[in-house]
Amino acid sequence: MVSKSLIWKFLLVVAAGGAALDRSQSTFHSGERQPASEILSAEVIRIVDGDTIHIQGADKQPIKIRLAGIDCPERDQPWGDTATRALSRLVTGQVVDIAVVDIDRYGRTVGRVFLRDQNINRVMVKAGNCWAYTRYVRDSKLLELEKEAQLANRGLWSQPKANQIPPWEWRRHK
Repeated sequence: MVSKSLIWKFLLVVAAGGAALDRSQSTFHSGERQPASEILSAEVIRIVDGDTIHIQGADKQPIKIRLAGIDCPERDQPWGDTATRALSRLVTGQVVDIAVVDIDRYGRTVGRVFLRDQNINRVMVKAGNCWAYTRYVRDSKLLELEKEAQLANRGLWSQPKANQIPPWEWRRHK
């Protein structure tokens, strides 16, 4: 079994390719408090779905990043393709900063993705393209933005109630 520490070091060396990394930084964009976590900067080369991207590693190998605290509809469920296209329009080909939160059980890096001063995780929820993933959410603002999107009937919240199935329930019934 590979240790988390070794994975972090690998990601920092390979994915960041010498990009912006500041362990002493306690804040990151828009005043969000951050523990002394790693920050990766890399180009987005592929959108997997509405909450997962691939970035270009220094060795030209893609590295999968799961957006922290959100869960978008699966591609085969209502609004899944729309959420994927929305994320694609926002970040494909862009150099993004990723505040690393964790490595999940599938080995994916989990993080908050920023394009300039925009928190892309929040942008996706605010637009109604995904849910705040209550099981894993650490950013309470995501819960507020989800409620706002629901009340405004934005994105998937404009769909019939029968189509508003949280992805974690969709996956469970597959």
